[in-house]
Amino acid sequence: MSPLKGYSLDYREEIKNLEIKGEKVTFYFRWFFIAIVFIILTIYYTEHSINNRNIFFISFAVVPLLYNLFLQYIFIKNKYKPFIKYLSMFIDTTLISIGIFISSYAYSLLYTITAPTVLVYSAILALSITRIDSMFVVFSTLYTVISLNTVYILWFKTFSNTIDYSMMMSLGYTHQQQIRKSIFLIILGFISYYTVSVLKKFIYSTIEASTKARNAEKRLIKQYQIILNNLNI
Repeated sequence: MSPLKGYSLDYREEIKNLEIKGEKVTFYFRWFFIAIVFIILTIYYTEHSINNRNIFFISFAVVPLLYNLFLQYIFIKNKYKPFIKYLSMFIDTTLISIGIFISSYAYSLLYTITAPTVLVYSAILALSITRIDSMFVVFSTLYTVISLNTVYILWFKTFSNTIDYSMMMSLGYTHQQQIRKSIFLIILGFISYYTVSVLKKFIYSTIEASTKARNAEKRLIKQYQIILNNLNI
C-alpha cells in the first residue's frame, strides 16, 4: 500500500513532483561527479600509460554515465517510478564503496584510510532529503552505514597486517573511530528524517489551507449566484 494513500490528490501529486525534482537534483550532481572523474582520468592518463588496471577504473567510471543516460530517457519519457530513487541510492553508494576499497589495490594502501569516506557518505545521505520520503531516508541511512563499515571490515581483513597500527590510529582508522563515524551517519540520518517529516507536514498544511481557501471561494461564488438568481426573480 502506498504511504501516501488516504491523503488528498493535490498532496500526493505535489509529493510526487517534489520527489522527481529531488531525483533530478541527484541526477545533476551525478553529471558533475562524472565530469570531475573524467577530467581527473584525462589528466592522469596523459602522463601515465594505460594498463589493465587503468582500463578497469575507466570502465568503472562509465557505469554512472550509463545510468544517467538511462535516467535521462526516463525523465524525457515521463516514466519515473518511486523505486528509481532506491536504485539510484544503491548504485551511487555501491560504486563509491567499491571504488574506495579497490583503490587500495590499484594505487595505495593508504587510499581507503585517507579518503573522505564520511564526507562522501554524508553527501549521499543529505541528498536523500530531496526525495521527500521518510522511509527512503531510513533506507539511505542504513545502507550508508552498512557500506561504510563493509569497506572498513574488508580493508582491515585484507591490509591491516601490512600497515603499522600506530599509523592507523594517527589516521583515525580504528574500530573506535569507525563506531564514531557510524554514529555520526546515524545522527545525520535522524536529522534528515526529521527534516523530511517537517517538510511533509509543511507541504500538507499549505495544500490543505489552499484547498480550504478554494472551497470557501467556490461556496461564496455559489451563494452569490443564488442571491443574484433570487434578485432576478
